[in-house]
Amino acid sequence: MNKNLMILDDFIFNNQSLAPDGDSLSQNADFAFTKAIKANTPNFQFLGVGEKTRELKGNLYPAYMGGLSDLEKLKQKMKKGRPVLLSNADGKKIGKYLILNINEELLNKLPDGSAQKINYSISLRQVD
Repeated sequence: MNKNLMILDDFIFNNQSLAPDGDSLSQNADFAFTKAIKANTPNFQFLGVGEKTRELKGNLYPAYMGGLSDLEKLKQKMKKGRPVLLSNADGKKIGKYLILNINEELLNKLPDGSAQKINYSISLRQVD
């Protein structure tokens, strides 16, 4: 059964294509502060919410599902430098994100150089 897990623009992460690791959606929210020294004592002023980032990690098994072409399509979107919409499995919008980085690790290479497994991670930064 094909179960959608996350949607990035028009790319659907599911158990048939870009299969994400169930436990590997990480997110980070920074808070911005400025530092001022008054009477030799540091004082910090809260400036608001800083950057929000997410990282999607998963696996591809080219002989069974997905492959490098899926990652290449995402790289083409990254090269355009425009934000893409990230939604959860039921279509609820999470926000617009820039694709900052796509990292891939080719494992279990065959004699022809093709990989039996590809681990990937996609780094995103929220822009809205």
